[in-house]
Amino acid sequence: MDDHIKGGKKGSKVIEELKNNPDTEELSAVLTSTSHNLPQTAKDCKADDDIEKTFKRNHMIDVVRKNT
Repeated sequence: MDDHIKGGKKGSKVIEELKNNPDTEELSAVLTSTSHNLPQTAKDCKADDDIEKTFKRNHMIDVVRKNT
């Protein structure tokens, strides 16, 4: 999920809500962004992983495979 998606919530907030809900806490969630502090933001919202933009396709595939 992109941290800067359109709408009223950042992607990190959506992930945080998913991870804090017992019904959805087991869903895999990967945070993406161009932010310089992405690893810390991902950790703070309990994302399973992060992908810094711009990313290489093979790296994205590796992260998705690792988190499915």
